[in-house]
Amino acid sequence: MATPINTQTRASDRPIDDADHDDFQRDPFALRIAQTLIDRRSEENIVIGLYGKWGEGKSSVLNLIKKSLLKVNDKVIFMTFNPWRFPDESQLINYFFNQLAQEIEKAMPPTQNAALVQDPNWLDKTLERGQKKFTKPLQTKGETLAELFATYSKPFTGLVGIDLSEVIGGHLPDLEELRNRIEAKIQASGKRVIVIIDDIDRLEKKQIQAIFRLVKLTADFKQTAYLLAFDDEMVARAIGEMFESGDNKVGELAATSAGHNFLEKIIQVPLRLPLANPNDLLDFCWARLTEALNDSSTSLDANEREHLADSLRSAILSRLTTPRQAVRYANAVQFGLPLLQGEVNTVDQLLVEAMHIFFPQLHQFVATHETAFAGSLQSDRFYFLAGEGNTVDEKHKQLVDDVLKNYTGDDHRAAMSLLCTLFPRINKLYNGNIPWMGSNRITDDTLTKRKAVAAVTHFARYFAYAIVTGDVSDGEFDTFLHASLASQLATAESLITRLGASLFLQKIQYQVQAFTPEQAKSLWSMIVELNQYFKGEKGPFSQNEQAAKLLLGLLFQVVSSDERRHLVEHLIQSQATFDFAKELFYKLRIQRQKETQSVGYGEDGFVLGGAGIFGPEEWQKLIEKVLPQLFLERALAEAGSVPIYKSHQRDAYELLFSVWPNSERQLDVVAYINHSLAQSAENIHDLLAACSSPIGRGASEYMANMPSNRVRKLVDLFGSSLYDVGRQVLGSEQVPSYPGEDPAQPSPQDRLRQFIYLYENLENFPATTQEQ
Repeated sequence: MATPINTQTRASDRPIDDADHDDFQRDPFALRIAQTLIDRRSEENIVIGLYGKWGEGKSSVLNLIKKSLLKVNDKVIFMTFNPWRFPDESQLINYFFNQLAQEIEKAMPPTQNAALVQDPNWLDKTLERGQKKFTKPLQTKGETLAELFATYSKPFTGLVGIDLSEVIGGHLPDLEELRNRIEAKIQASGKRVIVIIDDIDRLEKKQIQAIFRLVKLTADFKQTAYLLAFDDEMVARAIGEMFESGDNKVGELAATSAGHNFLEKIIQVPLRLPLANPNDLLDFCWARLTEALNDSSTSLDANEREHLADSLRSAILSRLTTPRQAVRYANAVQFGLPLLQGEVNTVDQLLVEAMHIFFPQLHQFVATHETAFAGSLQSDRFYFLAGEGNTVDEKHKQLVDDVLKNYTGDDHRAAMSLLCTLFPRINKLYNGNIPWMGSNRITDDTLTKRKAVAAVTHFARYFAYAIVTGDVSDGEFDTFLHASLASQLATAESLITRLGASLFLQKIQYQVQAFTPEQAKSLWSMIVELNQYFKGEKGPFSQNEQAAKLLLGLLFQVVSSDERRHLVEHLIQSQATFDFAKELFYKLRIQRQKETQSVGYGEDGFVLGGAGIFGPEEWQKLIEKVLPQLFLERALAEAGSVPIYKSHQRDAYELLFSVWPNSERQLDVVAYINHSLAQSAENIHDLLAACSSPIGRGASEYMANMPSNRVRKLVDLFGSSLYDVGRQVLGSEQVPSYPGEDPAQPSPQDRLRQFIYLYENLENFPATTQEQ
């Protein structure tokens, strides 16, 4: 996704004009419109409406269309008309015709312009159509298009005021004659005239009405096209008011309906701007947020970034519908971070700003109800009155329910997720658990040290200043969740196309704790079957990672430990991609660590300690032996005749030197590698790359430098044989120092030099208990 635009441009929310900056795949749509206008064969006029809400990107699409039209200026004349400059209808109409005349005459071939002056009969000859001739000659010699338009537009400016004496006195020429003269000039240019008008929905109601009267009364010249961009709902309401007069008032719905009917008579080709993909919007939002953090010199550690990414996905995915919302959020963050830097918890501030932008009513309610949200479970404000605990609890919950009723479906769940993430009291009230650690450890002192928004000492700071989808019904999605596996697989692809993969997974995640064991197993199989639809790249919004977390949650709903183990083993053996299987394995290793801690709940809501997914012995056998062995067998099967240090470079070191030695394979790993090196000594480059330190994640991941501990491991296994192969490839070149101290990716030759140097000087590098 290309976003090489400076933050000042992004913050101003200016429309793009370069396809390289198109984050939402709108350029093909724009190209199609431009090509349709360019290739149109009919001489008849056409009016195209580009419909979209504020902030969805209509102006950007228009800019991309203009760029395409500029490439064929020998075929078209296009004019961008800005109606904002004119306070009344007369000025608007006069300026429109004057600008149009100038653009057309600039495009007239010089020889044709000369012909107009030299041949007084040229216009009559051009206008002859069969037996039709002008019966009333008008001045033609030297007559400019601007003069014709000035005469032609006079009756139309009369919509707001006209000198009736001129009409009565017959001083106005026949409009049909004038229209034909103007049309002849347009045809003489040999080009199609395209008029583009943007931001119609931002005009005052009278101006909106004036624009459409202008289009209705004047957009009938041949070889002309209008491209109008606006929010059709807003414009329909404005036009609908034209149908109200005096006491004859109509209802708002009827007026809007009348406005739509009016638009249908004007707009011949209504086009709705394609919705931005939810995943692209989320990535765009994260990119803008990252720019805002960088501009304010604010950094987050890995845990904070993960917590923020997970919380934002749950909180805003269903509410993020336009690029403008993402820009507004980044602007609010960019403004607010410096004001509160060092005074609040940064992640909490970013989430409160998300509440402000995406849930403004909820934000206002929270800001004015501190006692309902701030404080820990141990604070005085949380303890219920003696004998009235249930009553107070119910009143507290009713208070929150009253504001949350403004949101429905996924929006309601997202708002609740945001509140529970920020406020332990709300999380306890609805879920009975705490988002950060064991309930006995969430104290007022803990919150204060975190500078959390839930801290009584810090709450007010977060609100002390004013900073300003393809959808699926709940019923349809609920039917999908309760269907058989075959039925789910038949409809899931359509749901992912409509919702985007992230929102599809999130909608399941919202309800994971309510699934029966059979539902959980069915959904597990469905998600594994669909894993090819999830993006594999690492990052804060990795769909592979999101899907793996969801699978972990589904495992909790499966009652039998044997069934859980079977699901995991079968996935790693064959059901999913290698990378997706690894993602689940990472999550299982983390869960095992959590289940060794004290009883409580993690940030993802999964249990810490107590009744976990597996018992201690099962965990040890599964994580340390069974699953690694399955990965080794799968890697070898996928690699075929290619060494796995080539086919699975990122995982080869652990598979070859940790997993293989503990396996029951008859061929040992040393023989396996020596055989591949015997085929080609040059293979040592790939082997050493696999034994290097991995840097980065996802698309930017690469294998960096050779660490001494890994060289020591190779020497322990191979003795001098790898060194001999390395010398065979490198030759007698001496390596007096370690090349490439920085973490940049070394060349194969430099990595070989690193190995040679470390081998020859290994005694100077003390051994450590852990590999680097």
